[in-house]
Amino acid sequence: MSVRWDEKRRRFIVDYYKYITSEEGKRIRVRPRITLPETITDIEDAKALERDFTESGGHEEVSPSSFTPVRDMLGLYLRDRKPYMTPSTYNNVEWTFNNHVSKHLGNFLVSEIGREHTKIYQRIRLSTGVCGRTVNKEIAYFMGFLRWCRKEYGIRIPDFKY
Repeated sequence: MSVRWDEKRRRFIVDYYKYITSEEGKRIRVRPRITLPETITDIEDAKALERDFTESGGHEEVSPSSFTPVRDMLGLYLRDRKPYMTPSTYNNVEWTFNNHVSKHLGNFLVSEIGREHTKIYQRIRLSTGVCGRTVNKEIAYFMGFLRWCRKEYGIRIPDFKY
C-alpha cells in the first residue's frame, strides 16, 4: 500500500493490491485506487488515512467471484449494507442469514443459486412450522443479497422471482 501525490488531479491517491479469483479460477492481482478528498493536502494526513484504512481491514479477506460460497459473501454483504439499514432491520437480516440462510444455502456457490434453491428453502422453512410471511421476508432479504452480488461484483446469477 502506498500514498502518492497525483499532480494532474491535485490529490493524494492510495494504491493497494487486492487478489481476486477469475471465472476460470485463476488468481489475479488488481490495484484499486482510493482518491482522497482534495481537502487533504498534507502528506502526514494522507499517511494517517492510509494507516486507518490498513488497520480497519481495507483488504477484504474474501475475493468475491462466481466461485465464492454464499456463506462467505453474506458477511461482506452485511458489512457493506449496514449503513443503509435501520438497526432493527440489520439485526433481523443478520439473524436470518446466520441462523437459516447459511444453514440451508451457505455451501452453494453464489453463481449456482437459482429459483429451485429458493423454492426448496421455502419448503424446508415452512415444514418447520414457520409462517409463510416470515419465509417470504427471509427470501426477500436473500434476493436483495443476490441483487447486491450482481451489481457490486458482476457475478452472473440468473434473474428470477421467488
